[in-house]
Amino acid sequence: QATSAIRALGASVHILPKLLILFIISTFVILIGLSFYFLPGIFLTYALVLSPAILISSQKGIIDSITISWKIALANIKIILPAFLFAISVEFLLYALTIEMAMRSSIVVSILLVGAGNLITAYFLVYLFRFYMLVKQ
Repeated sequence: QATSAIRALGASVHILPKLLILFIISTFVILIGLSFYFLPGIFLTYALVLSPAILISSQKGIIDSITISWKIALANIKIILPAFLFAISVEFLLYALTIEMAMRSSIVVSILLVGAGNLITAYFLVYLFRFYMLVKQ
């Protein structure tokens, strides 16, 4: 049976409140880390990067998904860290370039650069979901 976008959204409605709470908690923790210095915030972002994938795919609770994400991310640092640093670096460069280009040229270039940053984020999230599915087995 073919799945439409509306059917997929309807099937995922029950997980959205838990996902929203997870994002609020993660954002708060990461902002606390960023308020100390830049590196603790990046470290906390790295440690929490798998928690949405765990929450969605394994039906764990919010705290359990954060704990499991922390353990998996630190245990597999050689696999996740290069992709994480690449994604963060490329997004940072694209957004810095977007700010620079917005001041000089048309808005179309800025929109394309933001779209490219979002595409990098999407590929990174797919990478994380696939990685978690392999680790889970």
